[in-house]
Amino acid sequence: MDASFARGHSGRASAYEQVADGILELYGIYPIRFCANSDNESKREPIKYGNKILGMCAKRLIPDLKFLREIVWLYEQAEEEYNEALRLDPTDTSSYIRLSYVLRQLGRNDEATNYIDRALTILNKAILADNQDKQSYSERANIFEQSGQIELAVSDLERLPTLSTNEYEINSTRQKIEELRKDKAP
Repeated sequence: MDASFARGHSGRASAYEQVADGILELYGIYPIRFCANSDNESKREPIKYGNKILGMCAKRLIPDLKFLREIVWLYEQAEEEYNEALRLDPTDTSSYIRLSYVLRQLGRNDEATNYIDRALTILNKAILADNQDKQSYSERANIFEQSGQIELAVSDLERLPTLSTNEYEINSTRQKIEELRKDKAP
């Protein structure tokens, strides 16, 4: 990999993150970011490593968790790679977003929020400069959805079908809008 290639670092970071998430999920542990808006959180047992809550266990019996240090190491490696990607390309909003997920896994919520705010600032500027930018609307909608701001997510998603000619994109976006509206309904 070319050490000056930001996407390479971002890809490597994503691999570390996915391996850590996957191992947790194999043991019935949902990474903490997947539990943020869950109604079932009270039915799950938090899985801690030191002062970090890495996830919530859905199983009745907590599995043997001797591997948690290695999981933290994987997230720390992901953090390093995302930081390098951002050093090389400070406009890479997907790396800001993914880094925020990793930092939440590591229990550093304030830092995670700062990275989301940075991504939103960049996305807002991109949309202001080009209101036809599908990717920026899509990424911003994802941030809004993850933070529970469903109306804002739907608003951005409603913009996407007007910017696309791809029938699959249009249909999947409409389906996503309906899912969000249904989930939000009382």
